[in-house]
Amino acid sequence: MIEMSTSVNVAVIGCGLAGCGVVTILKESFSALPSAPAFLIAVDDKAEVLEAAAADQKVTVKPGENSGAGVDFGQYEAVFFVLEPSETSALTWAQVLSSAASEKKTYTIGFVIKPSGGWPEEDKDVFGSFDGSVLIDEGWVLQARKGKDPEFAMRIVFNFIAHALTFMSEAIREGKLSRDALYKSTFGKVSGFAATSVSQPDTLFNMTMSKIDRPRVRSVILFMPEDTDNIDARRTFLQVAQTLPRSMEMIALRVKYVEPFRIVALLAA
Repeated sequence: MIEMSTSVNVAVIGCGLAGCGVVTILKESFSALPSAPAFLIAVDDKAEVLEAAAADQKVTVKPGENSGAGVDFGQYEAVFFVLEPSETSALTWAQVLSSAASEKKTYTIGFVIKPSGGWPEEDKDVFGSFDGSVLIDEGWVLQARKGKDPEFAMRIVFNFIAHALTFMSEAIREGKLSRDALYKSTFGKVSGFAATSVSQPDTLFNMTMSKIDRPRVRSVILFMPEDTDNIDARRTFLQVAQTLPRSMEMIALRVKYVEPFRIVALLAA
């Protein structure tokens, strides 16, 4: 008897220079393996940007062409978009492709990069472009690390996004993070990441990718390495839950690729 694959298809679409940069990091990180946990797509209107990018598919966007840009969204359970909205036309491309994905009932999440001094954080046009959004604030990363080098802060941002997309995509692909759980946790919300490189939950918020207003948190997805034993997982869950409002909903998953972080939380408000 032939066993059929039950894995779920996930795609990551990088729009513009920043998005293509993250996709390239993902592609190169898994160059020694058959594939990355997600199908990787680079989107831009400039040939030189796409030539420099590494991806499974490269899409040159042009005004008035097919809104789906040749992407078969019907085969994906979830699609992650990565973009810096103030880049020329990157947000427009992401909006068009996100709309095409939604028509196929594919769940969309936008990893939205806010550069130092960038667009207003309350920009509904940015966050409303996807079913759910994740804010990655380069300005906050720079401030939190007391740095003076925006380029270094942006490299941190790119690498963290690539890391987060890896373990989230793998969790969805393996069925550990279901579409329903992802929907319940992120739909219509703006999320932020907190992480720790050690196992103490009380250090979780020392490393965030955007400013997190903890009293406003309404749902949490807590990621831990798959080798975390039951007792440690339960203890971590309870300790993290104590730092957040009682009204929020929280799920915990043990998945691949979380390392070198010991805990990563996606908190949605």
